[in-house]
Amino acid sequence: MRDLALNPGGTLHAGALGAILELQGFLTLLPELADDEHAVTHHISTQLLSPGQRDEEVLVTAVLERRTRRLGFVSATATVGDRLVARSQITKSVIALR
Repeated sequence: MRDLALNPGGTLHAGALGAILELQGFLTLLPELADDEHAVTHHISTQLLSPGQRDEEVLVTAVLERRTRRLGFVSATATVGDRLVARSQITKSVIALR
């Protein structure tokens, strides 16, 4: 992580981390969407567990837990090595494209 993602204390900015977790959640659900579908976040719960430090590589991964006709449930995590930095539970509404 570099300067733009850091807060004044030199750790990963919570807003930047939240955005990355949410984006990874969308990208994880994306292959399950039909050509005429899109997904929007209607609920996200994120726990910040450990600060990411300057020059650490943060790995963000996500798993699609369940997909229904109109919802997608995704779990996302951010880690540095074996250390859990944050985790999110994301609920996506699947909507029709017009």
